[in-house]
Amino acid sequence: MRTAYRIRQVLQYLTARPQPGEMAQAMSCLTSAERALFLQLPVADQSHSLRVWSALSRAGESDRDLLAAALLHDIGKLRYRLHLWERVLIVLARKLVPGWVERIGSGSARGWRRPFAVSVQHAEWGSDMLAATQSNPRTIEIVRWHQGPIERARTTKRQIRALQAADNES
Repeated sequence: MRTAYRIRQVLQYLTARPQPGEMAQAMSCLTSAERALFLQLPVADQSHSLRVWSALSRAGESDRDLLAAALLHDIGKLRYRLHLWERVLIVLARKLVPGWVERIGSGSARGWRRPFAVSVQHAEWGSDMLAATQSNPRTIEIVRWHQGPIERARTTKRQIRALQAADNES
């Protein structure tokens, strides 16, 4: 586990504040319905998504669907909000018992399994939420498969890989 990276993540979570200029620029690639979803995210998740969007933008990505997916990739976490300690628990469980989170998290989001279910299922939930707002099908697909398995994606494998790389660095 990259300890310094994880400590930086916690500090970013605790001190996150989106910059107004960056927020306005990023919001321009979202529809009004997508914007409404994004603004429901906790500030820390908004900041994370903005960092992912910014990393892709700096790398020269201009695909509107990819940039929208960068902002919306964690939107499924709105279904059940996670506390910081639950996020830490997920990271530790993934490191200490590989594969366990995926097994436990594929079931019902009830009781002690809830944070693991959010971790495993939020991409699917998010794509369903975006479909309900009539988002672009490519944006929906990128969000749906941003945690894999990428082989199931039909047309957006390059964009998904780009999102995964930016997400893993943020």
